[in-house]
Amino acid sequence: MLEKLNQGNPLPVQQFEFRYRPADFRSAAWLHIWEAGGRWNFFLFFVRAWGIGVIAFFVLTKLIGASENTALWTAIGTGVGFIVARFLKANKKPAVPPARVYFDQQGLHVEDSASRIRFTWDQFIGYLENKTVFLLYLGPRQYKIIPKAALDNRAAEFSNILRSRVRPFDYRNPTPVIRRSTGPAAVGN
Repeated sequence: MLEKLNQGNPLPVQQFEFRYRPADFRSAAWLHIWEAGGRWNFFLFFVRAWGIGVIAFFVLTKLIGASENTALWTAIGTGVGFIVARFLKANKKPAVPPARVYFDQQGLHVEDSASRIRFTWDQFIGYLENKTVFLLYLGPRQYKIIPKAALDNRAAEFSNILRSRVRPFDYRNPTPVIRRSTGPAAVGN
């Protein structure tokens, strides 16, 4: 079906094939956490772990009657267990097939064994970059990862196109209001 939608549109000239590495996902996650408002979610995650530990402490001391020392260590173990379980769950990434990326002044075309998607630059609400990856945001929590290593010597060209076509991502204002001109202002007498 996507082939029919994109049938009349020629593919851009610059083509890059790559396979995501675990380091690309780590770099993207840290960039999102520290630059795109993910710090709040990171903080809430640890508050939840602390809350689970506090609940375990009160259940053990007030309802079961365990000693405070036993309850404290059990609560700490419960909070740490929550954190470890979350990180183990997060590290189970599905196998990502190799991808092919094309880009030009009109947009970005991402193709892999599962899909072919064409994005115009105005579909992205923002972008972030660090030394290793570009994050192209489709929504406040949804982004495409483009590793700089995959772009070979064209990373600077890709960066210039992004700067001219997409605004830097601002998590405080992920979807800016588009101001439309209503025409010339009426002049009063």
